[in-house]
Amino acid sequence: MAEIADPLFSRDPYLELMSLDAVLWPCTDPERMTDFFDLYGGAKQPQLQWQKQLSEWCAKHHQSYPNILTTMRQGDWLQAVQPTTELGRRIKNRPHIENDLDRFQHHMGRLKAGIKAQNSAVILRQKTMLQHIIIDTGPYAQAIGSQDHRYVFQILQLASTQLACQMQDGFACAPESGLMANACVKNSAACGLDFMTWYRQNTLPGMQSDVELMAEYLLETSQ
Repeated sequence: MAEIADPLFSRDPYLELMSLDAVLWPCTDPERMTDFFDLYGGAKQPQLQWQKQLSEWCAKHHQSYPNILTTMRQGDWLQAVQPTTELGRRIKNRPHIENDLDRFQHHMGRLKAGIKAQNSAVILRQKTMLQHIIIDTGPYAQAIGSQDHRYVFQILQLASTQLACQMQDGFACAPESGLMANACVKNSAACGLDFMTWYRQNTLPGMQSDVELMAEYLLETSQ
């Protein structure tokens, strides 16, 4: 608790610790990233260079969060921490939902709550939970005037991430963050880039315009 006396994401201890876990997980075990690279055929030169960059970044955070980063290695380590906000209680509660539409609405509700609370880690976590839920996106399609469901879903993912990267000075979207660690593992061209740099290099102006429209819609409907 002393290590989060000056919180970055939230004064709710559960949300603060969960958020740090989401961003700093690449720092918890040096062998973890090597194992991930091995799953995709082994690390290439850009990934090896990124790992050196990661090591330096993590060394700084080990000074700020020595006990937290050590504790992160232990199973479901957050169970003992009690949330103090309604959002924290919503995030910690994990109801079993079988229907895809209900699950989509559940996670979108949490994502919008994260936007309202200005918590980038909550947004990114809920965005990830939505990745395998393919349903009719309804009003989100109307927001950008598209009937291509998969495209609308892609824009929704990018817009959510872009909004998250505007919070906490882009900490959750740094080149060494959990978000970009996943990107680096899957594509060596992403290694060493923060999300917004990667985004600008890999999207066309028309898509970027749709992302802006979707981001505005998410902001409007999250208040």
